[in-house]
Amino acid sequence: MVGIKNCDENILEDKNLLDCHRKNSFCIPFNDCLNDDKTFKNKDQLKKIFKTSIENLEQKKIVFSCGSGVTACVLALAYSLINDKYLPCIYDGSWAEYGLI
Repeated sequence: MVGIKNCDENILEDKNLLDCHRKNSFCIPFNDCLNDDKTFKNKDQLKKIFKTSIENLEQKKIVFSCGSGVTACVLALAYSLINDKYLPCIYDGSWAEYGLI
């Protein structure tokens, strides 16, 4: 699972940090995938961003999540731009909801 909450920049130095205690999860701020004009970065830049957390960029079983279930869509779409076999999968509950499970 990929968490995309707005993490503190100092925390992001540790890319292996578990996001909200979810096993095998990590944090990628969605703004990292966007240019200043809010368009997506090019494919090479996106691959570099995702490669910091995902070894195999051909993976199809990735679930994106965020605080409310809305901004996860940005990362799922960005990932689909670099992996044409990926069908976006969003956990549409919040971290608070996940914590109740």
